Amino acid sequence: MNYASEEFLLGYSKLIDITVTASSFRIRDYGRSIPYNGLVDLVSGGDWPYINGKLKDYGWIPRSVVCAMSSDFRIESSNGNCCSYAHFKHGSIMEDGKKEQKGDSTGTCIEFTPDTAIIGNYELNFSIIQEIVQTYSYLHRGLTYVLNGQEYLKPNGMLDLVNDKVGKECLYPPVYLTDGWLEIAFTHSIAGKGGILSFVNGRPTPSGGTHQKHLKIASQEWYA
Repeated sequence: MNYASEEFLLGYSKLIDITVTASSFRIRDYGRSIPYNGLVDLVSGGDWPYINGKLKDYGWIPRSVVCAMSSDFRIESSNGNCCSYAHFKHGSIMEDGKKEQKGDSTGTCIEFTPDTAIIGNYELNFSIIQEIVQTYSYLHRGLTYVLNGQEYLKPNGMLDLVNDKVGKECLYPPVYLTDGWLEIAFTHSIAGKGGILSFVNGRPTPSGGTHQKHLKIASQEWYA
């Protein structure tokens, strides 16, 4: 989902459609297509670092891991005229090619079923998936995520995050600064204790890290 979200940041997509069942996942973006001659290598982990000869993309690393750990993995990429596709089972290619596209939308669709022979029996916790999608919506203001028909859209990004997390405990309306994709939002609350919500690559980092450490140091110097 990181790479589907990056298509939005680059100005190519405003919607990501996600479907989760008891045993499978489907993610569809409406950004640019993946060139046919790189589709299989991108998924299987081949050496294919460029898109259209310009943009480096190391997205094959997580995609190839997902493919290898899936009993069934399918990817389709549409450019508005035709659709490229590839089908894998247990990490091995079954078929790939091109076919007539239905409609004129662009983008990529990935569907996969985790392989129980590798990860064992599992049960999805849908509330965790909802939380992840909601977090992505805070971090990509203006991008709409649809999870099993439910829409997640946070037009004010970090400001929405602070308001939703702190709510009526705010001592004053949150300060919100933005410049392009840079966002800063903060406030004080009646709770009497501080807290930092930090993220890396769209995922919460509750255990902290150098990004939190240096923010605290800078804040202490500023208040001093």
